Amino acid sequence: MPKKKENYQKWGTRSDGRDLIDERNMDIEIAFNSGKSIFYLVNKYSLSIEQSKRLFILKIE
Repeated sequence: MPKKKENYQKWGTRSDGRDLIDERNMDIEIAFNSGKSIFYLVNKYSLSIEQSKRLFILKIE
């Protein structure tokens, strides 16, 4: 039986997983804005091609 809308929680809110991802993404954004290369960040944070597209292509445009 599906949960009621008022009882629905977003992904990671119970386990703080969302907070960890948001903090990591903020660290990546700060490093990117301070001049770190995309190649460096992809390797440091073990990002996939799809993750790097979402994080960097939108910021470059």
